[in-house]
Amino acid sequence: MIETKNTLKVINMLRKYTDKKVFVKDIKELSNDPVFSGAASYLGATYNGPDSIIVYLNLSYQHTCEATFIHEILHIILDYEGFPNIIINEDVAKILPSQFARVLPKLQSFFSSTVDHPEIFKRMESDFDLDLSLYYEIQVQQKLNRFYKSLASDSASSQN
Repeated sequence: MIETKNTLKVINMLRKYTDKKVFVKDIKELSNDPVFSGAASYLGATYNGPDSIIVYLNLSYQHTCEATFIHEILHIILDYEGFPNIIINEDVAKILPSQFARVLPKLQSFFSSTVDHPEIFKRMESDFDLDLSLYYEIQVQQKLNRFYKSLASDSASSQN
């Protein structure tokens, strides 16, 4: 685990809810997992398992690992606090045509991100002593890259 004043603070916040061990791994380990396809292009991801929490960090961005670690642990903390969550109603999903049901996890992720991230960014700015300028710069660039990739994909599929 990355040990700084800020990461220790977020772990202490997490300890109000769980004593699970926290492990840090390289996000590249997710590249072969179909559930997390594309995760390697993110700064981080988490898995809250029954016995441990794994924080996957994009180690290509060493200067943002501290902020990313805090960001990912804050996602877990929000879950424990009962922050609004987006769920898939499995009964409804079963009756949907497969082409619609197939996109539900991605929609769930997009909506969850929209709900969680304003609160996470607010807490990162107010509760921690972080210089987030590079972190935000990389976040914006990643979002733009995904947007342009999506545009190119839409353009290619409309030409077929």
